[in-house]
Amino acid sequence: MQEARNAAGIRYRPAQSPFRQTLPHNYDTGHYNDIELLPCRYSSFDNPALANVKVNNPSMVENLLRKLVSGESTKRLMTLLAVMSKAAGGANNTINPPLADLAFKPVSNNPQTPVALSLRLEKMLQVSSRIHQFSETNPLGEEVVKFKLIISYTMLYLTLEKGIVPSMQASDPSLGPQYIDRNKLRVFQEHLKEYHGTELKQASLKEKIRYGTVFWEMVKLNGVLILPMLAVAGPGISSLAHQFGVLSNNIPVLSTRLAESTDWMSLCQALSTVAVELMFTSSCPTYSVSDLLGYLALEPLSGISTQLLYTYLLQDPDFKFVVHAIRRYRLPAGLTHQSASKMLSEFGLTLTLFPQNKFPHPQSQQVKLVEWLILQDEEVSVELAGDPTVFLKKPHTIKLAAFTSFLEPRLIADDVINFLSALWNQRALPGWAMISPSNTMKVLAGQ
Repeated sequence: MQEARNAAGIRYRPAQSPFRQTLPHNYDTGHYNDIELLPCRYSSFDNPALANVKVNNPSMVENLLRKLVSGESTKRLMTLLAVMSKAAGGANNTINPPLADLAFKPVSNNPQTPVALSLRLEKMLQVSSRIHQFSETNPLGEEVVKFKLIISYTMLYLTLEKGIVPSMQASDPSLGPQYIDRNKLRVFQEHLKEYHGTELKQASLKEKIRYGTVFWEMVKLNGVLILPMLAVAGPGISSLAHQFGVLSNNIPVLSTRLAESTDWMSLCQALSTVAVELMFTSSCPTYSVSDLLGYLALEPLSGISTQLLYTYLLQDPDFKFVVHAIRRYRLPAGLTHQSASKMLSEFGLTLTLFPQNKFPHPQSQQVKLVEWLILQDEEVSVELAGDPTVFLKKPHTIKLAAFTSFLEPRLIADDVINFLSALWNQRALPGWAMISPSNTMKVLAGQ
């Protein structure tokens, strides 16, 4: 087909449909500027940037990745968060302290306002003292204890690096970084001794901080939700610390794989603020598994993940899931993503909620949607593959030209809605479905 150009010099194929003929003119007049500002990227499934990255044990990274995004792990994560939101512990309970005693909490009404360094260190040391008692008397065991230990080791590391080190620098600016590095653990040990009244083993404290270093690196690169997820889906604490040491590429490779995972991004979008609320605030509301599933249900999980979630969760006869409102995008959340990320700002910390893509896909392309449509042959077909796990087993095909009807909202083609409905229904939880306006009328007419 012969090509032509519009006023902007963009080559396009002459249209066969009447509406398609107006696209270049509307584009020239800025009619679709808002749409063109929306980011739209695409790439192949395999990321060639990871092909030459040296990883000590690639299968170990792949195994952990599969566990982190599995339906079973998602169910266990929501169960753990629900249990921890209801958990209560008595004051000064060193055997099984509440989670609230093991993580930093803002000390001012505005957690984004810096506090005095001495006050910061005092609050951090109070938490670290309780942590040391708890970790000395609890072996690795069930998920709740494992979660508390993961939090504990992370807080010990942060107390050392964000409390002890700045305090030493402030008390004597002449101290060099090498001196501080050699003596910071001893200073930390002395501070904790003041709280305990007994000598603490430096070797034991050093090992726990080494674990905490790995966990904080996990948080920085994979998002804060990694902490409770590791409690339900990860290896033992010592194994994890050895296998995912900060000097290896294991954590950055894992973070890139998670950043490219729709399932993990959906989990972070839905539940990361709940995790922050649970760990780093003093007034976390009580959540049920049904509440947490309500957050997750409207995120774009893959069809396979939705089916696995159904297998592990919704088929439980004792589980009750209530759809709060069809048109409601999200349930009320205690924290926004922005406020959650800044919850520990007064301690000099920023919480990462989403994974970092350390090895971006080199073949990832960004396009302008309307310009891209103008350049395409409107007879090209788009095919949605069939999904053997649901009743939509056959492929669903539509001509690309039909999508131009979105550019004139009054004329949106019904077959486009049918196509997008099929796509959405492949990922919908059982009992949820989307149908086109014409099919809605057929349902209401009893057809």
